[in-house]
Amino acid sequence: MMPEILFFIFLGVIAGVVAGLLPGIHPNLISILAGSVLMGMDFFPDTFCFISFMVSMGMSNSFVNVIPSISFSVPDPETSLTILPGHKMLLKGYGYHAIKLTVIGSLGGLFICAALLPIIIKIVPILYNLLRPNLHWALTTVVIYMILAEKKRLIASSCFLLSGLIGILGSQLPINQNFYLFAVLTGLFGFPMLILSIKNNSIVPNQKIKDKYVSRIVLNRSVVAGSLAGLITGLLPGIGVAQATVLASIGQRKSDAGFLISMGAVTTTNILFSFLAIWLIGKPRSGVAAVVNQFVEIGFNEFLVMILAALIAGGIATVITLKSAKIILNIVQKVNYVLINKLIVLFLFLLIFYFTGLHGIFLTFIATCLGIFTNLNNVRRTHLMGVLLLQTILFFAGA
Repeated sequence: MMPEILFFIFLGVIAGVVAGLLPGIHPNLISILAGSVLMGMDFFPDTFCFISFMVSMGMSNSFVNVIPSISFSVPDPETSLTILPGHKMLLKGYGYHAIKLTVIGSLGGLFICAALLPIIIKIVPILYNLLRPNLHWALTTVVIYMILAEKKRLIASSCFLLSGLIGILGSQLPINQNFYLFAVLTGLFGFPMLILSIKNNSIVPNQKIKDKYVSRIVLNRSVVAGSLAGLITGLLPGIGVAQATVLASIGQRKSDAGFLISMGAVTTTNILFSFLAIWLIGKPRSGVAAVVNQFVEIGFNEFLVMILAALIAGGIATVITLKSAKIILNIVQKVNYVLINKLIVLFLFLLIFYFTGLHGIFLTFIATCLGIFTNLNNVRRTHLMGVLLLQTILFFAGA
């Protein structure tokens, strides 16, 4: 039994790495294929192997998908915010350090969750019932705090409201909701960075494969804050990784390192709790977890297999992510970065057109204009997460 489980954990890690490095390939797509095709072919010897594959795929993807976000400004819904401080570090020669910070956050969040698991099992159902009816007030407070922390408050609030309007109106367009976020987040975060980089003829300097100093206080605070925020995203509907990162980043406005660490912790703990929520509260909180819930009845033994697969996959993914980052960054600094950015813009444009049609192109264009406006006015791009936060606030407020 154990050798088979280990084999499918490794296989899941490979699938997660592929999905993380290739734009447009999402774990949800692989999970649907695994459930609908491979399960029908009896590819998995038993349900434990199926669970091991799915959990390890989701976990490894949460580690690796930061590489294209930072190296090429190709956003994933879960790591779109890493483009902001991560790309800035890349252009200063510290791209590897930025990626490593997210890996530290991911691994730290995973260990914290595993260590606190007995407590989590007890408090999660209570926390779920307590948070859900009051979440709109908590998120509104976060938004107000972030706007007041800006010097250009009118522009910051306008960016939040306009991005929220784009999210509300854009979600009503006849676009496949599986690709809606891909289109709108590419417009808000991906294309502006790529276009401005092309305009400024940005050149990636030689990357320094070494660390910059990060205080232990920033490290510990960021991991804990990200882990707690990841718990919230894994429990509550309508709360995504990006919203949770905004919540976890309070008090870290001037710390890019803290932001990236929190982002890593949020992303990985979110994936873990999206699976654990199946057993704890009876509700899957991600597309991959939903597929697992569809084919497997989760009991205590399955719960333990999830934890085992997550820990092993997290350890393997840490090594793969850091090794892959060195290779990819070494390639990026040697080629024509402007040409790469142009090819990525074209590739993303074709993907958006293929998956979302003309409606998606229109939505992406509007979002890109707002993203460029925000960048040029030098306000924090996290205000653009109003595209998701405003809908979430209205949803939990009963509107």
